[in-house]
Amino acid sequence: MIETKPFVEIYETPPDLVGPRKPVKSRFVVKHGDFEPEAKWTSKSKKTPANSSYVIIGFDTEYKTPDHPLELEDIKAGKGNYRVLSYQFHCETNAGVKWSGIACPKDDERMSFGQFLVFALASGIRDKAITMLPTNIYLVGHFTRADVPAFADFRDLIQIVNNVRNTFISIGRYVAVDIKFHGKKNVRLKVSLRDTMLLAPEGSKSLSALGDLVSAPKIVLNKNPAKELYFKQNMDVLRRNDWDLFRRYALNDAVICVEYLKQMISLYQSVTGETKAPVTLSSIGVDLLLKSWTKSLKIQPNDILGKEDYTEHRYDKKKGYYVKQQKTVSINECFWHESFVTECFHGGRNEQFWFGPAFEAEWNDYDLSSAYATAMSLIGQADWRTWRPESGWNSVWRDLR
Repeated sequence: MIETKPFVEIYETPPDLVGPRKPVKSRFVVKHGDFEPEAKWTSKSKKTPANSSYVIIGFDTEYKTPDHPLELEDIKAGKGNYRVLSYQFHCETNAGVKWSGIACPKDDERMSFGQFLVFALASGIRDKAITMLPTNIYLVGHFTRADVPAFADFRDLIQIVNNVRNTFISIGRYVAVDIKFHGKKNVRLKVSLRDTMLLAPEGSKSLSALGDLVSAPKIVLNKNPAKELYFKQNMDVLRRNDWDLFRRYALNDAVICVEYLKQMISLYQSVTGETKAPVTLSSIGVDLLLKSWTKSLKIQPNDILGKEDYTEHRYDKKKGYYVKQQKTVSINECFWHESFVTECFHGGRNEQFWFGPAFEAEWNDYDLSSAYATAMSLIGQADWRTWRPESGWNSVWRDLR
C-alpha cells in the first residue's frame, strides 16, 4: 500500500525554457469531497464491480540519458540515472470525459507514484473537466519498464507490481494508493497497471504501430530522419527550445495508450460480456474459454483443471487479527505429481533427416495450425481423483492395446 498527500507542486512548463515565456509552477490539490463514494466490494473478490465508474490514465515520460559512457564507480555513486524531463498523462473516464497534463521536474527532481496520480486527478478538477473523480483507475503505458523507474519511489513500487515478459503490470489485485486527508478518512485509489505492449498483436508492438491502429499517429519531430534521431536522443534540447512541439509529442504518446486500452476493454466486453481491461492479449482467450466451460458445457473450470478453492486463515499484522483469504490450489492428487511432470517437459523439437550437405532447392517446414489445442481437445476430461502412476513401456503398451 502506498500513501500520498492530497497536493503536489509541479512546473507546467520547463524551468529552463528559452524565450520570453517564464516557467509556470502550479499547485494541484484534490479535496475529500472530489471523489465518488466508495463502491461496495464483496469479501470473495478484489475485482472492480462491473457497474463501477473508472478512469483510464495513459502515462508516459520523456528523459535524457547521460551524454558520455560512465565508469563503474560513477554508477555505484548513483550518477548513472537518466534525467526525467517530463511526466505526462491523458485521462478518459468510462463516461467519455477527457483531460490531459504535463509536468516538468527541475534538475534531478522526481515525482512519486502517488504524487503523479494526485497531479493527474487534480488537473481534471482544476480544469473543470470533471466534478467527481472515480477511485477505480486503469494506469496504462507502453513498455512500462522504461517509465515506472522514473517514479521517485520505484524501489517500493516494484515490491507491489508484477514483472511479466520483462515489463511491469499488476495482476489479480489492484495497487492501493491512499490519499491522506487531515482529520478525515483516507481515500483509497485502486490502481490496475497495464502495458499496451502485452496487448498488442505480433508485428504491431511499437507505439507508432498502435498509434496507426487507433488513428492517433505519433508526432514527427522533424522530416529529416537525421534531425529526428537527434531530437529523440536529445529531448532536453527540444524541451528547452521548442516547448510546444515537445508538449504535443509527449502528450500524444499518452493519448495512444488510452485509445488502445479502450479498444481492448471494448473487445473484452464483446466476447465475455464483462467490463474489464485485460492483462494480456492471450488472457482474453483464456477468460473466454473458462466462461464457455461454465455456460456452454456446464462444467466448473476447477473440475477440468484439477483444482479446488481453499480458504486460508492468514494473520494480518496491520489489522492485528486473522483474516480469510480464498485461493485456488491444485487438488492433492495433482499437487503430488506436478513438479515431476513439469520437469519432464523440455519443449518441442523439429528435425529433417538429410545427412551431409543438402542440395540447393526450396525447403519447406510444415506446421499444423493449432496442433496442441486440437490434440488436447481430443483427450477428454481427466478423472483427477482416480488416476494411478505407472512405470515402464509395458504398462503403456498394455493400455494402448
